[in-house]
Amino acid sequence: MTISADAKGIVNLKITDIKENCGVREIRPQIDSQENVITIILTPFIEDPSMEADCICNYDVSFNLSNLSYSNYHLKVYRSDYYGNYNPSMPSYEGNVILTPNCQLELELK
Repeated sequence: MTISADAKGIVNLKITDIKENCGVREIRPQIDSQENVITIILTPFIEDPSMEADCICNYDVSFNLSNLSYSNYHLKVYRSDYYGNYNPSMPSYEGNVILTPNCQLELELK
């Protein structure tokens, strides 16, 4: 996962090579930001979960966060099932990140 912050407070997050069933149309991020905690849940979107394909594909997700101050944040990233269910005790990433103007961070997801 790559996190880039610009001088205007826009933060771009890019996650590459998410392995998911090829029947998935896209990976939709759900973001919750409270205080200095950012929680991201990556939910695969498939129109009919009973119609999975018999293969695994790589997906990329890119999205922006705005109205963040440059600060220290506790970041949690989860992968969910097709229905948005995930295990809160098993994050794909959990740790502190420090956002500063014009910074770029590389983080490893499990």
